[in-house]
Amino acid sequence: MRVVRRSFLLIVLTIATVSSATASNLVFHLHCDKTTEAGEDEVYYLITSVKSDSSMTAGRLPGPQNHWDMNDGNKKPDVQNVILTDFSLSDGQSMKVVVTFMEEDGGTAFGWLDYAKGVDERVRKAGVSSPIPVTSFVDFIKTFLPDIRDTDDWIGTFQVDISQDKNGLKADWSAVQRSTYLGQSSGPKSNGFRFNGDGTNYYGWGQLNP
Repeated sequence: MRVVRRSFLLIVLTIATVSSATASNLVFHLHCDKTTEAGEDEVYYLITSVKSDSSMTAGRLPGPQNHWDMNDGNKKPDVQNVILTDFSLSDGQSMKVVVTFMEEDGGTAFGWLDYAKGVDERVRKAGVSSPIPVTSFVDFIKTFLPDIRDTDDWIGTFQVDISQDKNGLKADWSAVQRSTYLGQSSGPKSNGFRFNGDGTNYYGWGQLNP
């Protein structure tokens, strides 16, 4: 499988040390059935994650000021094998990954910085000195997602809850906003989603690679 690794400028908000951890990654594939408007969509991901030890990261793919051109015709309908995040978890650890799918539409070039700043501000208001509960992280995301739209189109958001124990890694995928979880299957398009924000129709599916 050809895996796409793009420039991903990472903002580390809290640093924690992890020992005896297993290296893994999340991979996502995206297909366009309907763009936001006539012509191509310039799409990108905003990705934020937090571990149960309170370490947190945020950033943009395929990189600051970069995007993928996607179309609902025969030209560029797919962006496949994109690594959303690399991570390591030790036994007993867990993490939440929140992925927001956006389309550039005259927005500010460095809007992803505001996204990371928004995460940091809301976490600090909740008490950054204490560990951040993984279960509450998505609530932080929901509170400021509308604030980062600017003039860009917000197509949809999903999340992945990952845990590691003696039996290995487990991932639970679910829709957050402007998306529908289509369930898990045994086929190659497992963990599928539909995204329909701002008049679009995109289909995506993901996988956890231990």
